[in-house]
Amino acid sequence: MLVDEVGAYITAQALVPVGFTLRLGASTDTPDNLIVVREYMGAMPHYNHSLTGIGYENPRLQIECRSKNYLQARTTAEAIYRKLATVSEQVLSGCRYLRITPLQSPFLMGRDANGRERIIFNSEVNKEVSP
Repeated sequence: MLVDEVGAYITAQALVPVGFTLRLGASTDTPDNLIVVREYMGAMPHYNHSLTGIGYENPRLQIECRSKNYLQARTTAEAIYRKLATVSEQVLSGCRYLRITPLQSPFLMGRDANGRERIIFNSEVNKEVSP
């Protein structure tokens, strides 16, 4: 699954700073320093002539970095953004990823109800169907 594969990659690349927690799929109220990897609707899948069924899928991915410290949230989001943008023809957790393409630079989504800064960016993913 997309969030598991990307989450494992973020962890393996040492992109989760000390004091931050990585969550897959949904945000939670605690802790304050949080990285969330969530998927949302992407483009239609691709078929190819040599396979029966879906050859490649194109989901979209959102990364949210949250902290009471703006610089910590921004720095964390930037590091993940830059690293994911280098994924090209790589295998992540047994699944071939053709490319992860950012749709925009990390941006300030605003503060949540607890005064924590939320830095977010979205990416389009081109990948084979997960095993």
